[in-house]
Amino acid sequence: MKKMMKNISTCNLSNEISWYENPFYYSNHHNQQQQRTSTKHLHHQVKPVMDSELGIAGSQIIDLKAEVDYERKARKKVKSLNKKLGKEVAEERRGKEALEIVCEKLAVEITFKKSEID
Repeated sequence: MKKMMKNISTCNLSNEISWYENPFYYSNHHNQQQQRTSTKHLHHQVKPVMDSELGIAGSQIIDLKAEVDYERKARKKVKSLNKKLGKEVAEERRGKEALEIVCEKLAVEITFKKSEID
């Protein structure tokens, strides 16, 4: 074994020993190389698609954020208007009730005056 190692170390390794004589090693090694190349090739094919999909997704996110902001502002505006309308309705109701009270008092006063005249 030592002689063989000495012999290998002094000779050109590629001429003396084929390190890939094991068919399973070569097969696995070859498959791994093919897998790497196909993965790289696939990556080059998928990357533009991924970039375009990411770009589309990014623009959709920006659109959705803008829509959410618009909806939030619209909701605040509607709440504010609703509050104002609620105050106006309450004020109108109070005015109507006060007018009804005045009308009732006038009706009572008119009936009292009519009874005095008769």
